[in-house]
Amino acid sequence: MPPPSAPKHVVILGAGVIGLQTALCLLGSGYRVTVIAEFAPGDTDGEYASPWAGAHWRTHAERSAEEECAWDVETYRAWKAVVEREGEERARRVRGVGVYTSLQYWTHPHAEITPSPSALWWAPFVDRFAILPPTDLPPRTHAGVSFQTFALNVPLYLSSLLRSFLSFPSPMSRLVKARLPAPLPAALLHAQSHLLRHEPVHAWVNATGLGAGNLVPDRAVYPVRGQTVLVRGEAKAVRTRLGGGKGGRAGVCDSETGERDDGVGGDEGGRGLVSWSSCPKSPFGEIYTWEGRGCWDTNPDDEATERILKGCGELAPELLDEEGGFEVLSVQVGLRPARKGGARVELEEVVAEAKPELEMESEVESGMGDGMGMGTEGEGETRQKRWTVVHCYGHAGAGYQNSVGSAREVVRLLEEYGKGVSQGAKH
Repeated sequence: MPPPSAPKHVVILGAGVIGLQTALCLLGSGYRVTVIAEFAPGDTDGEYASPWAGAHWRTHAERSAEEECAWDVETYRAWKAVVEREGEERARRVRGVGVYTSLQYWTHPHAEITPSPSALWWAPFVDRFAILPPTDLPPRTHAGVSFQTFALNVPLYLSSLLRSFLSFPSPMSRLVKARLPAPLPAALLHAQSHLLRHEPVHAWVNATGLGAGNLVPDRAVYPVRGQTVLVRGEAKAVRTRLGGGKGGRAGVCDSETGERDDGVGGDEGGRGLVSWSSCPKSPFGEIYTWEGRGCWDTNPDDEATERILKGCGELAPELLDEEGGFEVLSVQVGLRPARKGGARVELEEVVAEAKPELEMESEVESGMGDGMGMGTEGEGETRQKRWTVVHCYGHAGAGYQNSVGSAREVVRLLEEYGKGVSQGAKH
């Protein structure tokens, strides 16, 4: 009887929610996984999007974006399974996943709720969906719905993902913190020779978020600037208002749990959003806006803060003090990794010419593994290098609610490609 084959080694670049969730899905499918990243949970750099990201389930996908719709539904079901398996209290306290009622309002008629809110594509996939009667709508509101949603304690959720990843016995999981050079071939060569010490690699996953703009390079990648304002108080529900304002989104969320809305900035038509989420046991709230497409400035904007406070006052009266204002505790800015055309989740054969000095650092046997991670062709002054890379970046403000679905898509792509390689080797 032949000995069992060793687990295939996949290296993930990036340790945000996309990279870590992908790592867990790969581990669950029997792969050995190394994550290489400059930032990891606990870091708060403005270009490390996940700590600043939104984190309650409210899909932004249009009906026509079938792949993104499927990702969101898969993530909703995965978070629901966490709560059912762990119980609501433990899921909230240990995993960072809380269950809430979400109220979503539209200030004006909109195509997605025509002829009625029951036309929403996601209505059949969420629990306790109901159309709100006119008597339950706030002033100047055209329509509204309620449904059960899941809001995340962002720091706790990220830490839980990392903890789950590292809980796999060595050498199945490993985290390496390092900054990689660009472009992508240089990064892969450097990682292979200096960080992995020529370990065989089956394939690579590029989950670098904003970093993909320079790494790939992909000029379609751009930042969406999001400014948050921490205030004292306790919001009582997850609420979202669509319509009206221009230049961004504003909302309120819980500071102790770190819950934040997960939308992206106002669209080209100027649609604005006001929303917030909270945990009943937290003493603080957070209100915020999404604005500044293509803006890399991570310094707080005083005018934006005023707009946030003004926009949320009517929608979050429970957070107002006796004088009708907010007690502001802090202001912070983060950058969301958006991409023109939407998220990129696809497999690519990366090919580059390697100079002799680089060739010496990355011997053929160190990268070949089972023939997928890196290959070498040609003789002479340069050799052609090939790497199998699955790209998974550009989720904008939907990273959390896309995370489980897009991670499973990465696994599917690698499984499909691996079968093709195995069949080719038999002939």
